[in-house]
Amino acid sequence: FAEQKLNRNKLLCAVRLFDEGNYRKAMKYLTQLRQTCKTADDYYAIMLFVALCFTRSEMYAEATKIYQQMANNELADSRIYSNMGFAYSQTGETEKAMSCYKEALYLDKNNANTHVNIAHIYFSQHELDEAISWAEKALQIDPKLRQAATLLAIIYAITEQKNSAEKYRHIAIANGQDPDELKNAIDRYKNEQEEEN
Repeated sequence: FAEQKLNRNKLLCAVRLFDEGNYRKAMKYLTQLRQTCKTADDYYAIMLFVALCFTRSEMYAEATKIYQQMANNELADSRIYSNMGFAYSQTGETEKAMSCYKEALYLDKNNANTHVNIAHIYFSQHELDEAISWAEKALQIDPKLRQAATLLAIIYAITEQKNSAEKYRHIAIANGQDPDELKNAIDRYKNEQEEEN
């Protein structure tokens, strides 16, 4: 929308609303803008924001439809496949999620978010060694990736590896993880583990 001032302003307004968590209003602007897309770049930006609005609103099925449309129109890159995988994982469609993550890594083996998303799937399946391996790969690519450090802090805390847990706790907090949320997550997973035993 570089040449269209009104549409560029609508897009900026949608971005602001998205950042404020007002996804419904952002979607209103994005829906209007989708009708006026003249280039593949404009369409990519609008569709990505629409899918992200659905994801943040926990409307994962709708998000996957948008990502799939982008893939069908050959507009999907590593980030789109990674996001689609995340949406599928949230609806319990693990095989579809892993397929998307493999495609994301095929397109960009250095997509740290994809690595940590795969780690989360292994964590949810109680395959902790695999989860650790993928989360560590994510941190090798992006040492400030809060999500990877947080997951490692949780895994090491619930397996009572205190030094490693503390190391990754510090990394996670230094990169924006709320300490109370991390503590609550660790406590929740420990409780779940005790209930299973």
